Amino acid sequence: RSFDYLPEPPGDWGGMRGDMAAASGGNVAAYCARVLAELLPWAERCFGLSRAPNDRALGGSSFGGIATLYMAMLHPEAFRCVMIESPSFWACHGRMLRDVRECAGKRWPERLCLAMGGCEYSGTRPNSGDAGAKCDRFLAEACKECAHAILAQGVDPARLDWHVEPGAAHNER
Repeated sequence: RSFDYLPEPPGDWGGMRGDMAAASGGNVAAYCARVLAELLPWAERCFGLSRAPNDRALGGSSFGGIATLYMAMLHPEAFRCVMIESPSFWACHGRMLRDVRECAGKRWPERLCLAMGGCEYSGTRPNSGDAGAKCDRFLAEACKECAHAILAQGVDPARLDWHVEPGAAHNER
């Protein structure tokens, strides 16, 4: 997943994600292009998916949230709404937030939903202690920073629904 969903290898987040130290990344732009060129036409043919972008929404969680964020930045015309859930802002050494800020003056989808849990890290690692709480604060602040960067580009606040849910962990519950 990291290869297709991230703009570069994720790194190990200062040792907090040693499991990702050797993971690859860097193919998110090609992945987004493939979704548009291959997956959407297939879904239109096989399932009657509307061809009208105003009838479409895209959502993703974790690395999928990052891929959805990049789809919104690279192809804002493709989906009316995007849902970016629990994006892995820890990955790629801050690259995603830099890329969001560099989108200044560009179009965004009509509606954006951005959400993060307040216990993204510690909620799935109950013995992470102070380090886990620090990670949680970092991720919540990154979500806020992303939302503010989008709003600073002139996106009407009514188009962006964002929040950090206190106590919510990085899971689908």
